[in-house]
Amino acid sequence: MAIDVYRGIPEEEINARRTTSEGKTYTLNHPDELVVDMRYIGEEKSNANSQGWEKSRPNYFKEVYENHPEYFSTKNSMLIESGKSPMVDATFTEHFPQYKGYEGETLVHHHIGKDGQAVAVPQSIHKGHGEIHSVENELGITDNAREFSNNCKGICEKDASFIGKKSSEFKNEQKKRNCKCCRPTRKNGHLKRAVA
Repeated sequence: MAIDVYRGIPEEEINARRTTSEGKTYTLNHPDELVVDMRYIGEEKSNANSQGWEKSRPNYFKEVYENHPEYFSTKNSMLIESGKSPMVDATFTEHFPQYKGYEGETLVHHHIGKDGQAVAVPQSIHKGHGEIHSVENELGITDNAREFSNNCKGICEKDASFIGKKSSEFKNEQKKRNCKCCRPTRKNGHLKRAVA
């Protein structure tokens, strides 16, 4: 699954190795298999992030588990089934070797740019409002996400039946409406959209 809010971001920035405050490395090139579309529920809800997207660790990990149970050890499977977050362990790093060195850390679901697509990352990559959030802010990823989320909010204000729909459903609707956040454009030779 392509990460929509990466449009206009140079590939070398997505693949650049970055270092956490604990000295561990990561990139923004998240595994497609861990990217999940979340639901837009509106701002100012206790279970929504600042852009109106559902914050639901249990729903996120349940969907990843249903699609790829092989990524999770027996212990992690039990954690997910009880609504808790899994850990980075040998089974997980067998499938995602980029997270070797993070063993024992809790996996958190991170909204990419605070958008409607979430991905599992080890906790030390996701500390507070820093670490990965700071990088996304600096690169303009959060601005891309805010533009998309504002368009989703506008759709919901006109048609309340969209509240609770997943980000992919909004993308399809916005393509129909031909909004600028969904149109591929070229700037300085770079394709400004990272989705198919």
